[in-house]
Order: sequence, then C-alpha cells, then structure tokens
Amino acid sequence: MSEEITFKQGTVEDVELAVKFRWLTFGGTGKEEAIEHIRREVTRRYTEEYENDRIVHFYAYNQEGEAIACVGAILKDDFPYYLFKPGYYGWIIDVYTYPEYRGRKIATKLLELTHQWILSKGAYESKLIAGGPKPKELYEKNGYRLTWELSKNLRPGEYTTYNEIIDKKGKITIDP
Repeated sequence: MSEEITFKQGTVEDVELAVKFRWLTFGGTGKEEAIEHIRREVTRRYTEEYENDRIVHFYAYNQEGEAIACVGAILKDDFPYYLFKPGYYGWIIDVYTYPEYRGRKIATKLLELTHQWILSKGAYESKLIAGGPKPKELYEKNGYRLTWELSKNLRPGEYTTYNEIIDKKGKITIDP
C-alpha cells in the first residue's frame, strides 16, 4: 500500500522541529544536562540563521500530518572557502527519516529540495558528514564523493570530537 507523502519547507516557526530531528540524527548520548545546554544553543543559532535566511529545513509528512523525515542545510563561509567564488557552500544537516519510512526515496526528494535551495542562494557546492555505511550509500547515490578532508582529535581520551561522534554514534563528552 502506497502512502501519500507531502513535502514542505520549514520556517523559523519550525525550529523546534528541526532541533528534534537533529537529536534523532545523533541518538541518545547519556549527558542530559550538557545536551540541554546544547539544545538551547542550537535552537538559538537556528533561529538566528533563519532570520538571516542562511538555513533551511525541508520536511516530509505522512497522511496524518506527522513529520516523518527531515533534511536541512546551512550556508557556511569558513576558511578557505570564502576566498573563492561564491565564497560559501551548503552544509547538509539534520538528515533523518523514521525507520518505518526508509527505503522510499523520501530522503532523496528532501535532498533534491535542499540542493535547489542551496543553488537559489548562489552556492555551487554541498558538503556533509555521512554517519555510517547506509547514509554514505545514500549520499553517494545522490552524487556525493569523498574528499581529501581529514580530522584529528588533539585531546584523545579526554574529549570526543564531532567526527568521532559521527563515526561511532557513541557517547559524547562535553568539554567543561
């Protein structure tokens, strides 16, 4: 049975929904007090970025009107990218589809909408971090390729870096 899925671009009013999907992407971390601080900071930053038109989220909804999937993007202008035209790129964030809806090309449709938004902002490149083999497969099917970027934890054993969290989907250590 084929269920009708609808797609919608989020607004600043949907920031809490975006934050919810962000946490679904990372799963449980076991550091609830630290996570609450991070949740507040992400909410503040997302709101600011929406007000500056530098972030977007697209959502998929089931027939009951429940958000079942999300893909977002934020415009980044970090070094050395700001030295080249156009000076920024789209960074894919908050990609999550509820397990019972996976395999229906929902994330692919959301990525397409996100890519269109990035292009409409004048950027020509989209980047992301794939959190495991299945997401990597999804992104490669959608034209992403590995690059030369590497990462090193300068405080191993004391601190877990963002890339290590993605690699391991493990416990987060918050720097005091």
